[in-house]
Order: sequence, then structure tokens, then C-alpha cells
Amino acid sequence: MIEVPDNGRNRAAKVAAWLIRRQRSREAVDLLCAWAARGPNDAEGQKLLGDALRIDQAAPIAKMVFERMQGIDGDHALLEEAIQKYTDGELQRLEREMSTGAFRRAQVGFNDNLKYKGRVYHIQTEDSGIDKPQILTHLFADGGRVLKSYKRSYADALERSDLDGYVRALMKAQQMEMASALREGKLDSVIEGREAGGMELRTDPPNVDVQRLSHKGDPLPSGVLIVKRTDPLRDTSQTKAPKPAVSTPKVRFRLQVLRSLTGGPEEYAPLGDEVIIGREGAVTLDGERFCHPREALIRYRNGRLVLEDIDGGNGVF
Repeated sequence: MIEVPDNGRNRAAKVAAWLIRRQRSREAVDLLCAWAARGPNDAEGQKLLGDALRIDQAAPIAKMVFERMQGIDGDHALLEEAIQKYTDGELQRLEREMSTGAFRRAQVGFNDNLKYKGRVYHIQTEDSGIDKPQILTHLFADGGRVLKSYKRSYADALERSDLDGYVRALMKAQQMEMASALREGKLDSVIEGREAGGMELRTDPPNVDVQRLSHKGDPLPSGVLIVKRTDPLRDTSQTKAPKPAVSTPKVRFRLQVLRSLTGGPEEYAPLGDEVIIGREGAVTLDGERFCHPREALIRYRNGRLVLEDIDGGNGVF
């Protein structure tokens, strides 16, 4: 039996609750299970195990804790790894992270080039993370000069359970908000030097025409006003020739599901030469709570399949 520091389990419960609020549920489950397995099989340990099961009732590591509490032998390597990782020192480090307001890395930003009246402009949107909860969007002229910037704070949304999705949607909307302002001529006076650009603090949600990329059926986080685009973002300075007809996409490969804890189809047969695995893609991994919107990309080229990891996901192998 591993010696448990005074109040260690109570502290672990508080840190786990903080991790859940920060969209780090997997870490919370591992932390709770590690500290449930420390010390005796008493009310405190059983409470931590119960908290872990409420987060993810199918977590294999929770089953290992139950077996250990009941004296049942088995392969508990995953649990041992968590116990070694979530020591009292790691618990103290997480507590310091809580007190300083440190957060996971900021969301990956958006970058687009847009041609308007014969000139190319660049629009960039970035997230500063929870320690400085704001979203910045900059409009650059060719040559890198900043013409106009928008800033929004999401400090009042930090306790949302869907914070990651909310911030991502807000970034996407603000990016398109700047693009729409440029396309509709609202920034002409800034471009022509008749009006100062600079930073503009915006407090109302962006109400713009944005193409949603999420898988159908996924609810859009509330608080972001977004409608579906009916036409692509285009150069308003000239009329472009119609694009040639696109050939009908084909099924290039099939994926057989060998094991699933949450149900779903037994086979995926997506269309096209590029297929996203994740909640936003053709291979949605139904029921996987921790599946990222864009986990990986499968490309079909010259009779071969290539699997590529996408930044921001949980990693693929």
C-alpha cells in the first residue's frame, strides 16, 4: 500500500474538478484513479473512484482500481503508470497551475489570403489562452502593414463546459467578420488613408456568414451567432469564370471497425481522395467522447493511402 499524504485525496478531488472545467477530463480520470488506488480501500478512495466513473464509466483504468480495491489480480500497468505520474509532487505542480490561472496552449489560429480590388490582403486570427482570454484578428496589407484589428474577450465564458468549441467557433466567426467587412467595402476608408485603423474592441457576438465545418448534428456552442454561408468567399473586384465540373467522388478504401466500446457502424466507406477522421470528418468515431473534431487525415494518391496526424488532436498511431 502506498502512503498517502495528509489531505492528499481531498486535494486530488479539487484538482480533478479544476481539470474538468478546463476540458482536461482524461487527465482528471487518471488523477482520480491514481489517488483512489493509493492507501486503503476506504470511503475516501471509493469516492474518488466514483468521481472517475461519473466522468467516464467505461474508463479501463477505473476498472483496474476496482479490481485492486477488491484484491483481484490482473494487468494493472495503466494504473501503475498513472500512480507513478500523479505523485504528491505532480499534485503540487497542478495546484500551482490552478493558482496562477495557467492554461493549456491557445487554440490554433486561422489565416486567409483575400484578393480585393486587385490587391491581396491577409487576415489572421489568434487566441491568447485562458491566462489572457481574448481573440485578436488582424487585417494586413501586402507588405505586412496592419490596417485594422478586432479584439474580443471571452473572460465571462471561462466556466463553460464547451469552452474549447466555443472559443474555436468565436475565432472562426471573427475571422469571417473581418473578411466580410473588407469584401463589403466597410474598410475602404482605412485602406485609402482617410480613416485611422487601429485596434477595435468588440463586445457583441459576431453575426456573420460562416460555413460550419462541424459534423451535422453537433450543436453549435451558444453565444456565437453564426449562419451557414451560401456562397464562397470571392474576389469582388472581378467576375471569375465558372469552374469546370468536378468528377463524382469515389470510395477509395474501406475501414473495418475491430473493436468499439460505444457502438457505431462496423464499416466506414467514405467518399473522396481526402478523408478526415474526427467529429468534423467522414469517419466520425461515433460515441467517442474524447474524439477531436479533426484527429487525422487519410490521403489517397496513386493507389496508396497515407495517414497524417493533424495538430490539435489527441495523436494517431
